Amino acid sequence: MHQNGNTYNDGTKALTVTGIVGTDYAYIQPDLGTLKLFRVFFIKKNIMIKIFRLFYLLALVFTASTAFAQKYKTIDDTAKLNKEYVNVRNDLASLNAKLSIAQNDLPGYQSRAKDADNDADKAANASSDQASKATNGNVSDAKTAKRKAKKAYNEAKDSRQAKSRLSDHEDKITRYKLDIKKKEQRLEELDLMRIGIATKITADSLRQVQQ
Repeated sequence: MHQNGNTYNDGTKALTVTGIVGTDYAYIQPDLGTLKLFRVFFIKKNIMIKIFRLFYLLALVFTASTAFAQKYKTIDDTAKLNKEYVNVRNDLASLNAKLSIAQNDLPGYQSRAKDADNDADKAANASSDQASKATNGNVSDAKTAKRKAKKAYNEAKDSRQAKSRLSDHEDKITRYKLDIKKKEQRLEELDLMRIGIATKITADSLRQVQQ
């Protein structure tokens, strides 16, 4: 039985086992260190994406907060003020409900991401162990190593997808919190406008009485 190996540009190794009858069985032998480097790379990549998303969301909130150009100053504006006040309160209640649901769902996303990561580690270790056996083994070992290498690849893919879904869900929660803060700030602005209108009405009434 003859064995030879080649290394590809992505760090994986291809081992070919030639049997007595001359049949070649090729499989991908993943390097455990390479798999771990890929995992670290994707983790760092996800962190950078989350940071950029956070800055983007903060920029949106700042833009939205400065875009509230509508100002209510007189008694004639009271109806419009009250209408917007009701709409903002309804929006706020809806956002709080969505936030509550999203926060309740978060542990599930975290658990699935953790389980997928553990499965990927186990599959990578099993694939590496089997690859070591196949290097000095027979055709059967090579076939087993091929199956485990494929499983390790699929588990790593599932882990990345689970982490991506978790990241998206965390971003959703962040957006809800920022939108809630924006709505709360608007309610405070509307309350101040109400006070301003009421104060103006009182001042105008006093002037009329004095006259």
